[in-house]
Amino acid sequence: MNCLQILIESQTRIANPENWTKERLARGKNNVPCAVNGGKALSFCMEGATIRTTGDYDHRRSRNRALLMLSRAISRNPKYKNRVPIDQYHWGDNVTRFNDHTKTTHEDVMNVYTKAIKLARQRMEEYGYTEDEPGW
Repeated sequence: MNCLQILIESQTRIANPENWTKERLARGKNNVPCAVNGGKALSFCMEGATIRTTGDYDHRRSRNRALLMLSRAISRNPKYKNRVPIDQYHWGDNVTRFNDHTKTTHEDVMNVYTKAIKLARQRMEEYGYTEDEPGW
């Protein structure tokens, strides 16, 4: 699984607002926090969706690239600039802070995913990777 595939599947996972959450990686029935990769998880934050998509440790490098693309998509949108103090070394933290910010809406999250997918496609093209090539 590559970065682009992770982004697309993660976005699909939380495309319905009922499947997106804040302040926890995952929630189950009655909005109760639960393990991301457990069978009870029904909704996910942005980072939780990427973890669920890849498994706990599978595709770690590609998942980190996906978080980097999400972080870049957040930092490059002037609308979101003041929501998150972007930390260039902790991409997952940037994504989590953005996801959990009081002003962040589900629509914002979907827009960030769309931009991150576009950025990932551009980077893959720059480096000569195909969209179905694993490992990037």
